[in-house]
Amino acid sequence: MRARAPYLLAAVAALALGLALRFLLVGLPADLAGGVLYVVLVALLVAACLPRLAGVPAAGIALAWSIAMEQLQAIGVAARLVEQWPPLRLVLGTTFAWLDLVAYVLGAVLAAAVFTALGPRGRPDVDPTLV
Repeated sequence: MRARAPYLLAAVAALALGLALRFLLVGLPADLAGGVLYVVLVALLVAACLPRLAGVPAAGIALAWSIAMEQLQAIGVAARLVEQWPPLRLVLGTTFAWLDLVAYVLGAVLAAAVFTALGPRGRPDVDPTLV
């Protein structure tokens, strides 16, 4: 569990920052920041669930997830699911936007860069017996 703790703490921080920016920014900056932080949050959650994977693959999985969610928006599935259970709006969104894809790529690059900066395979040095 100790190997997961840094990722979980960083995920909470990314979530808090994302919520704060919703109230501090408006328009395009808010949309871009939200998209970037969404991918960073997903990458951190992937790294927390799979600490041996972490690193750049976690950022890639987060990017793939985010693009998949955007595709659900494009074909209308996300909106129908949100009608059934409104809290899903936070995970799925409802409206497709090309610019979100740009933000997702930026978020994945940011997450990969941070993971890489943390050390080999993009994670802090961890005793494998603790994972």
